[in-house]
Amino acid sequence: MGGYVAGDAALIDFLRNRSATWIYTTGLTPADTAAALEAVKIVAQEPDRRLKLHQNIQTFKDSAIGDRQLPISNSLSPIFCLPVKDAATALTVGDKLKQKGIFAAAVRPPTVSISRIRMSLMATHEPEHIQQLVEALCDVRF
Repeated sequence: MGGYVAGDAALIDFLRNRSATWIYTTGLTPADTAAALEAVKIVAQEPDRRLKLHQNIQTFKDSAIGDRQLPISNSLSPIFCLPVKDAATALTVGDKLKQKGIFAAAVRPPTVSISRIRMSLMATHEPEHIQQLVEALCDVRF
């Protein structure tokens, strides 16, 4: 759940891209486990959150995929991916989106076979947030 490596850029880049134990860390601490259990309780007790999330998913799909024809995965989940040509482009697009106030992870090999931008919607997003995302995606070159 944490650690530190000091080294030059080549070493850090190598570790980020080749260290399976860093990329695929899955062990949860007791605190993380307790938080996950509490999240399950919230989902059961507050079904409106799930409904709002599904509305946000549909709003994003209608705008990004339907209206704008962006090459985004047509997902049933709140996670959407935008394929890009290579790792450098993924990092550039991720940085451009961040400059526009949007966090979208640049995911690249070896984690995935094709570089992509990964976006996650939440129930707390409002329609204007989704519109901001779609506009930003249209503005960046990928």
